[in-house]
Amino acid sequence: MNESEEYEANINTNNTDDSAVAASTTKSVNKKKSQRSSTDKIACLVLFAVCYVLFINFILFSRLDDQHQKSLNKIENSFESDLSILKVVETNKRNDNNNNSRESSTSSRSGDHSDKNDMGSENNGDGNTQHEKDKLIKILQDSGLNVTADIKAKLPTWDEVTSLYGSKARIIGLETCKDFQSIIPETDAYIGPSGIFNTGTNLLAELLLNYCSLPKRQADMQKAFNDNKKRLKSGMLWHVPWGKHNPISWRTHHKASVGGEGVEQTHVLPVVTIKDPFHWMGSMCRHPYAADWPHGDKLCPHLLYEKSGKPVPVKVPFRSNKVSHYESLVGLWNDWYGDYLAIHDFPRLIIRFEDLLFHLDEVMTQVCQCGGGTLINQENGMSLNQGSAKPGHHGSNGLLDAMLRYGHDDNRIDNMSTDELKYANDSLRKDL
Repeated sequence: MNESEEYEANINTNNTDDSAVAASTTKSVNKKKSQRSSTDKIACLVLFAVCYVLFINFILFSRLDDQHQKSLNKIENSFESDLSILKVVETNKRNDNNNNSRESSTSSRSGDHSDKNDMGSENNGDGNTQHEKDKLIKILQDSGLNVTADIKAKLPTWDEVTSLYGSKARIIGLETCKDFQSIIPETDAYIGPSGIFNTGTNLLAELLLNYCSLPKRQADMQKAFNDNKKRLKSGMLWHVPWGKHNPISWRTHHKASVGGEGVEQTHVLPVVTIKDPFHWMGSMCRHPYAADWPHGDKLCPHLLYEKSGKPVPVKVPFRSNKVSHYESLVGLWNDWYGDYLAIHDFPRLIIRFEDLLFHLDEVMTQVCQCGGGTLINQENGMSLNQGSAKPGHHGSNGLLDAMLRYGHDDNRIDNMSTDELKYANDSLRKDL
C-alpha cells in the first residue's frame, strides 16, 4: 500500500471511530434526559402529594379550631356565670357582716342609727346595696365634716384600705398589760405616747386625754387648773418623760424639758406609734425635723447615691451633744423601732398610726384598758378631730387629707428609683 492509500485508510478509520463515539454520546445524553425526566415527574408527584396533605390538614384544623373556640367560649361563659354568682354571694356576705356590725354599734351608741340609715340609702350603681366607702364616710361624718359628693368620689374604698393594712388593727405588746397593771400602783400610773418624727404622737396624746381615764386619778384631775396639770394629774401624758422622739435607751437617763419633771419614768406605759415606712419616708421629705441627710424636693427620700449605689447616711441630733448616726432613712426606721421591739424588761405597746385613722375604737379601747384605765366621753362614741393634730406645722394633714393619703397606694413610693425601692424592700424589717 502506498502512502496515499494508507493515509486515506487512516482517515476512514478515524471517521468511523468518531461516528461511533458520537453515536455513543448521543445515546448517553438521551438516557440521562430520560432519567431526569423520570426524576422530575416523581418530584412533581411528591410535591403534589405534600400540597394535598397540607390542604386536607388545613381544612381539618380549621374545623377543629372552630370547635375548640366554641368550647372555649362555652367554658368562658360558664366561668363568667360562676364568677357572677360568687360576687353576689360575697356581696350578700359582706352586707350581712356590715348589718350585724351596725346593729351591734347602734345598741352601744346613741345617735348612730339615723346616720347609718342615711348612708345605707345610697347605691353606687353596680348592684351593691352596701357602699364600699360607708365606713370611711362615717368616720368623717363623726368628726363633723360635711361629706360632699366630691369628697366621696376621692375617698378610697374599704378594700383599698384593707389591702394595705389588713382588716384588723395590729397592736404589739398586749401580753404585757397584766404585768403593768399588777406592778405599777394605780395612783401613780401613766400612759405616754412615743414615736419617731411624723408618726401621730400628738394625735394619740389628744385621744388619750379625751377618751381615757385612770379611775384612781379622777379626784386629782378635777383639781387641775390647766391642760399641763390636767395631763399630769390624769396620768395621760403629752409624751413619755424621756422625750417622745428620743430612743428608748434614754429611758431613766434623760428628762424631757417639757413634761419630764415629777413623773416616775418606770411607772409610764409607753405607747409607741409607727407608720408605714414608705408613707413615713414621704412625711420625712415634707417635715424632716432634726433628721439631717442630703435631699431635696425632687430628690427624696434619696436612699442611695446614684453613682456608687451606696446608702445615703442620716444623722439625728436628738440633743446638740447627742447625735445618732444611721445607714439611711430605712436604717433610722429599722433601728429606732427595732430597739422598742426588742424590749422585754418592761411593758410597752406598739400601735400603727393608720389604725388610729381606720380602727379608732378598737385601738383606743385596748390601749386605755392596758394601762388600767376606763373609757370616758362615750355618749356619742369616739371620733377624730377633722383638723390637724399639729396646727403649727405647715402642710400637716387634717383628717380628710390623711385618709386620702394613707388610704390610697398612689403616692407611696414617689421619687424612688428602682434600685432604691429594691434596697428598701430588702432592708426594711419585716417584723415591724
